[in-house]
Amino acid sequence: MKILYSGFRDKNHSSAGGYDKIVNFPESSYVSDQDVPFGHIPVGEKGKSINLLFLDIYTRIIRYRFDVVHFFYGDNILFPYMKSRKHKIVATVHLDIEKHKRMQKIFIKSLRNIDGVIVLSSEQEKSFKEKYNINATFIPHGFSKPIFHECDISMFSYLKSENINIFFSGTNYRDFEILFKSIDYTNKNHLNIFFHVVGQKDFYIINRIKEYKNAYCYSRLSDDEYFTLLSNCDYNFLPLLFSTANNALLEAQFLGVKSILPNISGINDYAAPYPINIFYNNLDDLEKIWGFIHKNSRSVALMEYANQFLWNNIYHRLELFYRNL
Repeated sequence: MKILYSGFRDKNHSSAGGYDKIVNFPESSYVSDQDVPFGHIPVGEKGKSINLLFLDIYTRIIRYRFDVVHFFYGDNILFPYMKSRKHKIVATVHLDIEKHKRMQKIFIKSLRNIDGVIVLSSEQEKSFKEKYNINATFIPHGFSKPIFHECDISMFSYLKSENINIFFSGTNYRDFEILFKSIDYTNKNHLNIFFHVVGQKDFYIINRIKEYKNAYCYSRLSDDEYFTLLSNCDYNFLPLLFSTANNALLEAQFLGVKSILPNISGINDYAAPYPINIFYNNLDDLEKIWGFIHKNSRSVALMEYANQFLWNNIYHRLELFYRNL
């Protein structure tokens, strides 16, 4: 069975994360955004759609050499594919199909025309089937255990052992209103809780963080710095408005760092259950959580739970999916 993967790497992800690790599926081939014109344009930047159009065209030209062609960032399929007897077309959809601006009639038609659709949460699988009549299959996002050189923690001057240190990272689907309300509440009621906020580009977010004494916003960190800081925090705080797979959650679990999470669909497909992780339904729940949390050590149970999402385990599920096509 000859597999071709078509897609790109999002450099906003750490070395352990990113769905592009799927291309290490045994004996597969890979064509990326770097193999066609304008590959230098970063993901998310203006003009990237031109690069992805070239990738789409090139993939269409070479696809007949393979048994299965898998667009692993299927949200970027630009034009419908027609089914062929010679090969199967598969796409993985990552984003919120209800809100994403590209989820229009042409995109839905594109998904209905291909042979297989993979989604990254059980809730999305249900939604695709019931609302759009698309026979999607939930296969979890794979992950790699973070490998890094621990930095001298003295470089993190705000990381103090007497505090309860809270790690927050990322921008996509983050509930910043909940973040700011949590920082404000703890600043008034629990002075020993400190928030370490990582990976922000929006000056409004950065400037808001600067208003508080119990939070600090870091500029972009290297992988070694990022994982050192995360592994030395007591909790990973991940307020989200929507979720399928989340790299920040998987990173924390592989490092044994307990997470404070919203009780929403998508999270429950990947998060170890309570009390290994902590869950909230609303702001009142969070305020109670800030009142009872304490200094925390690494959790062996979390690390053992995370192993089910290792890519080698996911490759077995993918192979079965391809063969069933």
